[in-house]
Amino acid sequence: IGASALTVRILSQVALGGCKVGSTAQSPLSSYCIFAAELDEVSGNRSTSVGGLILTDNNAVGSQPGKFGNAAEFTAANNRYLSANSGSLFDFENKDFAWSFWIKPGIINNGTRMEVLSKDDASGRQFTVEINGQANSSTVGNLRLGIFRNNSNYVVADTTTNVLTQGAWAHVVIQRHGSTVDCWINGVAQSMSFLNSNDTLPFPMAITTTEFRIGNRSYSGFNNPYDGLLDLLYCFDRALTAP
Repeated sequence: IGASALTVRILSQVALGGCKVGSTAQSPLSSYCIFAAELDEVSGNRSTSVGGLILTDNNAVGSQPGKFGNAAEFTAANNRYLSANSGSLFDFENKDFAWSFWIKPGIINNGTRMEVLSKDDASGRQFTVEINGQANSSTVGNLRLGIFRNNSNYVVADTTTNVLTQGAWAHVVIQRHGSTVDCWINGVAQSMSFLNSNDTLPFPMAITTTEFRIGNRSYSGFNNPYDGLLDLLYCFDRALTAP
């Protein structure tokens, strides 16, 4: 099965069925999956079934019943997060990529943004996936993907509506696809806005040695920790096609 068959619908069916992307039964997905973390451990470091990383536990990331099995529990008040030196794993440069995960925010309206995934600090900005929690925003609970050309130039693509709900599970696919950013929530395509950008895709994403983090970012003074649950986190080295 070629890349054109790798669709959001297939991915959603795999997730809804509780299957693992790394399984041989899902070869179309596993062929293009470069990172998979089921986040099933109840405490301590988390393993990855694809990608070869050990996700280091920082400040006692918890565990709660997930969408399937267990999910990692992040608490903003305690700045709990997972981290790893990802080497060149996420150095996409000009390539498309896609993130897929289940998310259940514990807080939405916290007055700032919350980092779900990141390689982002003052000395090396690469990418972020975050939730808008700004109290004065009409889109509290929207999702955004930030892609950095360098420390000064970037695009930030936001969903135009509040697609996430506090205390409710949602399946997310968010991706770079050429000159666009696509997002599906529970298999439904979302409208995207680039209003917070100062650059235009396509451009090569920066390569950095910044630590990969799940649950906050390493940008000093602006960690922006996430609060809630995360389950079945996957990354693909290409864009997915529409259902």
